[in-house]
Amino acid sequence: MKSWHSILLILLYAIGAHATVDIPLNLTLPDKPITLGEPVNLILDVTYPTNGLLTAPSLDRKKEIVQLQLITEEPRRKGAQYEQRFIYRCTSFRLGSHPINGAPLQLQVGEELHQIAFPSGLLEVRSSLAENSEDRIEPMREPVHQNPILPRWAWLVIGTLLIAFLVGRWSRIVRQFFQKTDTLPPTPLLPPHVIALRALQTLEHDLHFTPSEADAFFTELSLILRTYLQGRFQIDAPEQTREEIRIRLPQSLDLTPEQQASLNRFFDEAEQIKFARGNASDTAMQQALSHVRHFVEQTAQHEPLVEES
Repeated sequence: MKSWHSILLILLYAIGAHATVDIPLNLTLPDKPITLGEPVNLILDVTYPTNGLLTAPSLDRKKEIVQLQLITEEPRRKGAQYEQRFIYRCTSFRLGSHPINGAPLQLQVGEELHQIAFPSGLLEVRSSLAENSEDRIEPMREPVHQNPILPRWAWLVIGTLLIAFLVGRWSRIVRQFFQKTDTLPPTPLLPPHVIALRALQTLEHDLHFTPSEADAFFTELSLILRTYLQGRFQIDAPEQTREEIRIRLPQSLDLTPEQQASLNRFFDEAEQIKFARGNASDTAMQQALSHVRHFVEQTAQHEPLVEES
């Protein structure tokens, strides 16, 4: 007797393990045919238990139906079940009746995974042209002759004035070229270290950055140092990343290993504050500015003095 009970329990367990859940599905299609390229919403409403997790697939990517977007709304609880809506934004560029296909929906209930067949439907696509329209070429129309905006004599006057203006302009340029005038000597370019020190002085006098804006301060300070490296050591620092500068520094014979290490430490600190959106105290910002000023003064290239004979 006990053996029959065991066999019956095993059969009931096997039947329950392969039982499928009944999930109500409702696919809402457009109530009228669409035209070529017209976007339309296909609405899929699903009701499932609250202890389940539902995943909806994308439509099969075919040439007939093109899925533009899949919008998954938040499930709404109704008693012991969830009601959830999936909106398929799609269109079609082919005429005819196209079947709507999709992979099965996945429903996870506890440790069991159930597959629910995607509901079927048809999408009707018609041409945007009227049924009685005909593709024909209209006869060529006669050319329309329009009167000119200005009479001929007005164009002659405008052309004469333009030629006179160009001749006078050219004569002035030639006269200035051959005329002997005292020209001022060109303004000498400032050395890179002078430009950098003036920029640092301006930054220090206009220091209005708060600790929460340390990333902006270090960005401006880093730009001053990068511009100085470009003018003094021919390193294209303003256009290079931190790693590119790190590789380029050992190639400069004018920088000692200690100076290279000092630059790397500064760029690491600046990058950390800039990208981590961290704060820095006024003391830290003042120390960073003094560090850059010391580096510029230490590596400045002064022009040799020329003795008057």
